[in-house]
Amino acid sequence: MKSRVKKYNSTPFIQFENNQVFEVNNEFIDLTGYSRDEVIGLSIDEIDILLKIDFQIHLVELVDKYTCYLFRKDDEPRFVTISHKNLDYNNSIYFIHEVPSSRIEKYFSYVLTLMSTNERLVELYSYQDQIILLKSNRKNLTFLHYPISNFDSNIGRSHIISEYFIQVIEKGTPFFAQEMEFTSPTGESFYWDFSIVPLHKENNLDYIVFEASDVTEKVRNRQHIMDQNNHLEIILEHISDQIVYIDNNGNFRYMNTVSGKNPLYYFLPMTEDKIVNEGSKFFDIDGNLISYENMPTQRVLRGEIVSSQRIFAINNHISYYVEVSGNPIYDRIGTVVGGVMIYKDLSNMIMVEEFSSLEKITKNLELNYASLTYPDFKIAYINDKGYNTMKMFNLDMELNNISYFLGKDFFDFYSLESDKEKTKMEIIDSLNKNSTCYHSKRFVTKDCEKYLKTIFQPVYGSNSEIIRIIAIALDITEEEKEKELLTQNLKMQEDMLINTSHELKTPLNVIYSSVQLLDFFLENNLLLDNISRFKQINNTIKQNCYRLTKLINNIIDYSRIESGDFKLNLINDNIVKVLKEIVESIEEYAFTKGLKINFVSNIDKKVIAFDPFMLERIILNLISNSIKFTSKGGKIDITLIDNDNYIEISVIDTGIGIDENYLEVIFDKFRQVDSSLTRSAEGFGIGLPLVKSLVELHKGKITVESTLGKGSTFKVELPSVTVENPIDTHPSIVATKRVDNINYEFSDIYDIS
Repeated sequence: MKSRVKKYNSTPFIQFENNQVFEVNNEFIDLTGYSRDEVIGLSIDEIDILLKIDFQIHLVELVDKYTCYLFRKDDEPRFVTISHKNLDYNNSIYFIHEVPSSRIEKYFSYVLTLMSTNERLVELYSYQDQIILLKSNRKNLTFLHYPISNFDSNIGRSHIISEYFIQVIEKGTPFFAQEMEFTSPTGESFYWDFSIVPLHKENNLDYIVFEASDVTEKVRNRQHIMDQNNHLEIILEHISDQIVYIDNNGNFRYMNTVSGKNPLYYFLPMTEDKIVNEGSKFFDIDGNLISYENMPTQRVLRGEIVSSQRIFAINNHISYYVEVSGNPIYDRIGTVVGGVMIYKDLSNMIMVEEFSSLEKITKNLELNYASLTYPDFKIAYINDKGYNTMKMFNLDMELNNISYFLGKDFFDFYSLESDKEKTKMEIIDSLNKNSTCYHSKRFVTKDCEKYLKTIFQPVYGSNSEIIRIIAIALDITEEEKEKELLTQNLKMQEDMLINTSHELKTPLNVIYSSVQLLDFFLENNLLLDNISRFKQINNTIKQNCYRLTKLINNIIDYSRIESGDFKLNLINDNIVKVLKEIVESIEEYAFTKGLKINFVSNIDKKVIAFDPFMLERIILNLISNSIKFTSKGGKIDITLIDNDNYIEISVIDTGIGIDENYLEVIFDKFRQVDSSLTRSAEGFGIGLPLVKSLVELHKGKITVESTLGKGSTFKVELPSVTVENPIDTHPSIVATKRVDNINYEFSDIYDIS
């Protein structure tokens, strides 16, 4: 065998015997960096993985030759051409020729220099049919914020092409990004600057350089500084007191948001000219007029510290009680350059005694009453009735006493379907436009259902600003339930009109189209040539006439039942015999639909009271539903079981079944289980409700069980009783009527095929 490969010794080769490495030459060892012991005995698939060419080519699939990258033991890439030769049935040899002048060290020295700095991530990719990672300094970096494992397995692997790589490949131009945010597996955000640069060789895109720097710390530091400033601003803007910075002339340079929305705004800046022009006057706690020179701002600008000076202010706009504190601000040489003033609103204190009196009056009233702060809707007071109501609607909370509510958000207990803050803003907006706001809410517990209309009434301060909200809740449960019933009835009537219009229009369109076709045959003397087509058209007209008749009869009968004007014609007869005759009368029809229908009874005879025509409508309607939704090859079983006090009739099919979400509404008026079924099963949505009503007129009940994809079972229970004066109905009339019933009940079944 050595003589067979001797002439190839100058070319790196690897020889396989029975798909295992049998021999390699020294040139192969020099090229790959692997020793003979590391290679001999490996399978051909293991060699693919060892040389990291498995993402480019599998040696076992090589027919002629293939140019690709292989990777040495030290992960250095080599651009080679691999050719294949079979020595005999079990022996093959692969020759590996390195492409001359292809080493990346020659062309990408600057890339390798960047990698050696280890200051940023640099990766070099080859782009042929796919993107292959050739070189990367990722394993040498310590700053990367996302976990990287099994680095060695990444070299030589196909790269997951991101949208940025696709953009570079399609346009052939570089892509640059700054402070691009990404999220680590732990959910933490990090930031990178990166570039993707295409490298062309002979006008072809052969390589891509990916360069990235971790700028997370820089971004975080900047964000931290911004957050600190934002936090300080937020703190100042949300302090309940008014904070004002004044310069050495008494003009304000900063005023927090609370100040800007407060009546104190009318007094700022407190310059002498403004005081005169606005007609402002300021009094101390004893009612003495304060001169401009002794105003708190002027005292602070003289270098004094003002502590809790109480002032009553009044001008052409408003009156206001305020407590003022202030500190002077000095420059480096000790000169006063301004001051910081803090104003505390004392106006609400005046209202406390008034509210206390009102709360004593409302404590034992049979009225839901609460006093809320404005504009945050915190509960300042709630009476006994309001407490008991809130407790009833919040059973999951341990509300042991009224004090638990105080200081809490009113809407934490007055639960909402909509966003809480949005509702607050809507109420505030309404109060600003009108003097009163109304809000209705439905509360449901395991014990009751209540509707409350809550009146939010603002209480104004001396300056016409809202300082408190009174909430009074009225029980409007009865009114709302009557309104719901009226709405349901109106909706039901609307549904009836819409569905009636649709159901009348569909068969009328079919009839009209059929008549037009007949007119065409008559006008062109084609009637005799289309006798079979004429019969088909005639049957279509007849079927849709039956369908219209069924629709009209169902509407009339259902309306009569609801108005109490519908009476049963009860007879005493053998229900087993009647039910069997009904089933036998439609066996042939079921057979034409590819269905098998069976009747099974545990008794031969049972005489009870029933209306034969209405019983047929009940059974035929249930069977027609089963036929509609049962595919060819299925079966329908009608069973009768005598349970002494009642008869149980079941219609069991192997059809498509009914989703459990629809079982509760299947007997509701004008409801269809699935509108997508209307093509094969037209329906007005009144069939099953009518069946339910007819069963209940017999003092019975109907239920349904179903499994989606497996079938449905409708059970009808009729009481085992007889009547003293039954109606005398001739059998021939019943038989004739049965034919009509079948035509009517099956009129809305169409073939899908």
